[in-house]
Amino acid sequence: MAIVGLELFMGSLRARCQDADTGDILAERVCNIDRKYSSSGYFCEERHDCVDIFESPKGGIVSFDNFLVASMTVFTAITMEGWVETMYFLMDANGAPIAVVYMLIVVMVGGLIVMNLALAVIYTSYASSKQVFQKRWQTKDLEDSEDSDNNDSEGDFWSGSEWSEEEQAEHGSDVKLPVMLERPPSSASQTSTADPPQRPTGQP
Repeated sequence: MAIVGLELFMGSLRARCQDADTGDILAERVCNIDRKYSSSGYFCEERHDCVDIFESPKGGIVSFDNFLVASMTVFTAITMEGWVETMYFLMDANGAPIAVVYMLIVVMVGGLIVMNLALAVIYTSYASSKQVFQKRWQTKDLEDSEDSDNNDSEGDFWSGSEWSEEEQAEHGSDVKLPVMLERPPSSASQTSTADPPQRPTGQP
């Protein structure tokens, strides 16, 4: 839409009425300098000429003289902020028909369709990322819970063994020396260390 605005309205918003006697510029309204699209629009009063002052309304913010500023103007209209005033500027400079049609297309297509579509895409991406994050977080909590259960089920092979009277007197009567208990031998080791079975007497 910004490119279309460049083709239609480039330079048209810089025209102002100038007093033919004093040379003063009346910067309140934009005037129709060339009547390119319509004989309507704003025309200067008697003894005033419509001249190009090389400055667009609002300090050059509302303009279609280059692509960057035109994109900003279109984006402002898409956000539904200040588009009516921009339409009035275009109506004064180019006539009502072309300005009204252009701004209605910008507002209807850009503001009501493209903007909502962009918001829908952003919301969908956010919801998808949130689901992935929650799934990873639940998996991490489950793994931490399983690790904690495994640590609790391993058992504790430490026990207290009383110290000697001299050590208890030195460290305190309630202190116990931690020692490691040996694991009971496995069934395989018990079988290997047991005596081999005796052959019954009287058999070959």
